[in-house]
Order: sequence, then C-alpha cells, then structure tokens
Amino acid sequence: MRFTKLLEYIIRTDFSAEFVELELCNFIALLIDKWFLKESIFNNKVLKDLKIDIVFELRELLPYLTDEYLRLHSSGKLLYAKYPFNI
Repeated sequence: MRFTKLLEYIIRTDFSAEFVELELCNFIALLIDKWFLKESIFNNKVLKDLKIDIVFELRELLPYLTDEYLRLHSSGKLLYAKYPFNI
C-alpha cells in the first residue's frame, strides 16, 4: 500500500464502526521502518518535522490495531471489539 493511500485510508476509516484491513498494522510498521531508514528523504526542515509528527501519530495508532481491540470477522477483515478482553 502506498503512503498516500495508507494515510487516506486511516483518515477516512472509523475504526470503531468499520471493518479494518487485516494487514493495516503491518503496512504502518513497514512505513515507519522505511522512513527511519531514509533519514535524508526530506531536505526541508518543515517536511522533516512533519514526517516525525506523522510517524509519531502512526505509532500511537499501532496499539489499537491489536487483538486487544480488534477481532477477526468472517469476512477476513478486522472488526473493533466494544470492550477489550482484559478488562
């Protein structure tokens, strides 16, 4: 999944009410790894700061894309569980 498509998907998806792509967590993790490996991907300081902000926000999302909050649906996609199992 390309970066732009990934961000568009994250922005328009209501994770508490819609199916979530099974591989979303992997796509985000790969993107984060790719961006950290390419330190010089942006020459402009504003863009570098934006990159850091985006990566931080994506990292904040990752814990919610786990089996603590999502369940596998028969459709093969993930669905938000109203309450985490460990409460």
